[in-house]
This record gives sequence, C-alpha cells and structure tokens, in this order.
Amino acid sequence: MDDIVNAALLFDFYGDLLTDKQRRAYGMYYNDNYSLSEISEELSITRQGARDLIRRSADAMRNYDETLGLVQKHGERARLCDDIIAALRLLNETHTGTDKIINEIVSKINRLSEV
Repeated sequence: MDDIVNAALLFDFYGDLLTDKQRRAYGMYYNDNYSLSEISEELSITRQGARDLIRRSADAMRNYDETLGLVQKHGERARLCDDIIAALRLLNETHTGTDKIINEIVSKINRLSEV
C-alpha cells in the first residue's frame, strides 16, 4: 500500500488515540504537508524533536493496528463491497427486470463501504 495512503488510514483510525501534540505534528506533516522545520517552529521544538514526534506517532499507530487490525479489515471490507457490486452489475446485465432491486442493493453496499 502507498505509504501516504497508509499513513492517512492509520491517522483516520487511530489518530484520536495520540496525544494532542502527536496528533498535531502528524497531521501537519501528512495532511497539511508542513516541513519538519515548520512543525518545529509551530510546536516550539527542535527539528529533530519534530521528526522524532512524528516517528513515535506513526510507531504507536502501527502498534495499535497490529493489535486491532482495523486498517486491514477496512481494506478487506472495501474489496468485498467492490466484488459484490461487480457481481450485481453482471447479474443486472444478464437478467432483465432486476435493475431496481440491484440498484437498491448497490446503494446499500455503497453506504456500508462509507461507514
């Protein structure tokens, strides 16, 4: 998985478990594209301190995910939803009169994958 996407997913699932300072530094670095120098100025810490804070935040969230596995489960759920939608579309193409029911199911699956 792309590192930036993985960083964003970890933050979405586990960011609230970080300290305020960790959450702020991690968010500034990955979400707001701040440099380490900008983060260090904003948080009144050294550049090395900003780097360490971001690394420790990432390590903590990876540890949470090793235990809980929410990022992997999310990916599996999204893939399953995509597979079901593809199968329903194929069914709709091969059987007439099923489009309303299939569209309702697809709509519910799309809502499920957004939760």
